[in-house]
Amino acid sequence: MMYKDKKWLQENLLKYNQQEMANICGIHVGTIETYVKKYNLKGYKLETLEKANTADMTINSPQFCYLLGLFVTDGNFSLDGRVSIQQNHKHPLEVLQKTFGGNIYHRKNSTYVYVLTQVTDIFTKLGFTQGEKTFTVETPSELVGHKYEYLYVRGMVDGDGTISLAGKTRFFTASEKLKKYYQDFLDRNNISYGTYPQSCGHSIECTGGFIEKTHLGIILYQGYEDLVLPHKRERMVKIIDDIVRTYEMINHKK
Repeated sequence: MMYKDKKWLQENLLKYNQQEMANICGIHVGTIETYVKKYNLKGYKLETLEKANTADMTINSPQFCYLLGLFVTDGNFSLDGRVSIQQNHKHPLEVLQKTFGGNIYHRKNSTYVYVLTQVTDIFTKLGFTQGEKTFTVETPSELVGHKYEYLYVRGMVDGDGTISLAGKTRFFTASEKLKKYYQDFLDRNNISYGTYPQSCGHSIECTGGFIEKTHLGIILYQGYEDLVLPHKRERMVKIIDDIVRTYEMINHKK
């Protein structure tokens, strides 16, 4: 009955959620929950986690701005001072880990969780609240108009957005505050868009012709090529090549 063993629970809470642990043991998830509560465990054993490198956690760090974009879409700020970001792709998390330390865990559902500990002061000063759901978070005011603001928005789109084969960028959010911020960013960059209601929030899509629809992607995905989901970067490279060829054809006809 390994699920009764505190050490086994601590070690496996680093790798699996409670339902996955129950499946391993062949028991009901409620039994796992009972022993987690009995031993007062919090999901991750904090002393086994590498302390984050907070020296570069400022908005003057391009890596941190990108991290914040992922955080407001795919992150969590727990009551015990941990920030965790869940992603289907490991690459950008590994890049962030090289700068900020922390730990990456691979879950059985093929997602990766990046965990940073002892970052309460950093995230609180930026206006984030522990235990708050991401659909209630706000963009830190210091980021608006900052030279790395586009990396923050890139993180948002990498977290909860798509880029079509035709280059149209789409962002999905259940947060009214993030919706308004994203619309303001598009307005400030003279990008046309439409906002459409979804069952769980809104979809904000770039509109117009080929050049207009790809404008945002070109802004977001230039530079810092390691801070991006690989498939989105590859798609934007192809789209930019198509734009160059389009202009060359137009100029040739002239």
